[in-house]
Parts: sequence; structure tokens; C-alpha cells
Amino acid sequence: GVSYEGGPDDVFRASAGIYSRPASTREASWNVTEQNLAAFLGVNFAGYGAFTPNHDVRPDRSTNLDFSWEHHFAGSDMSFKVTPFYRSTQDQVQQTIVNALTGLFASFNTGRQVSSGVEFAFNKGDFAKDGWAFQLAYTHTHSSIKFNDFANGRNVIDNMNSYVQLYNSYT
Repeated sequence: GVSYEGGPDDVFRASAGIYSRPASTREASWNVTEQNLAAFLGVNFAGYGAFTPNHDVRPDRSTNLDFSWEHHFAGSDMSFKVTPFYRSTQDQVQQTIVNALTGLFASFNTGRQVSSGVEFAFNKGDFAKDGWAFQLAYTHTHSSIKFNDFANGRNVIDNMNSYVQLYNSYT
């Protein structure tokens, strides 16, 4: 990160980084009598391309960028800050229902998420002077995920749609 004072009323800041988030330790084992049995693995995980109870869930990695401009209006008690941002995550970890009948959930590295947007804040007043101040803030975010297909040729959304269709077939 870096900061630059452009004058007595302007500050510019920028930051960039690559971050990772470890996978949940819950993925290391399952609460069943025998995790290696084909009855458990085949029904629940084979369709996702996982043939062992300890399927590989890698840390997702994100590239984050942001820039901000903070400006104080000279001779007043007003200021604003605007911050555009961008984040791209590879190997996005997505929790999904593996078996709706038993309530079994699992996480898989299944996509790429891109989020971008802008934050804006406007301040007026000073508590130290007369005790009155307010802030108006707005954030706009656009986020999308592109899901990869599992070994069964389906993705997270396909699986959720199947559960909805199954539920609807009963009504």
C-alpha cells in the first residue's frame, strides 16, 4: 500500500495484494462410521470427482486492488472519500449440498469470482466543535461467479436446480 498527500486537503491511497484463505478443516473428515466405504463415497462424492473421503480443497486466492481519494473542502467542515475497488478470486471455495436427503454439505474449488465497485462517503460537521455531524455513504458492488463443471458435467447451479425440480415434483 501507499499514501500520498496531494496538499493540505487531499490524500490519495492505493493498495494491491494477493491473498489466500485456507479451506475449512471440516473438509478433512466426515462424521460416519467408515468414511472409505463405497456406499458413502459413491453416493455422495463420486459425481463430484472425489473418490476419497479427504477430497482436495485448496485455498482460494484473490487479487485485490483499490484506490481512494480523500478530499476536505477548504474552510468548511465537509469532506468526502471515494474508493474504487477490484477483486478477482481463483479457485473460489463453494459450499454445496452433496446429499439433500442426509443434509451432507461439502466444499469444492469450483469457480472464479470477480467483484468490483466503488464506495463513496460524504461527511459534514465536527463533533468536537458543536456536537453535530452526519455521514452519507453509498457502495455499489458488481460481483459474478463463473462456476466450473464437476466430474459429472454439472456445476453448483445445476445441482441446486435439480433439488428445486425434485421439490417441485412433490407439489
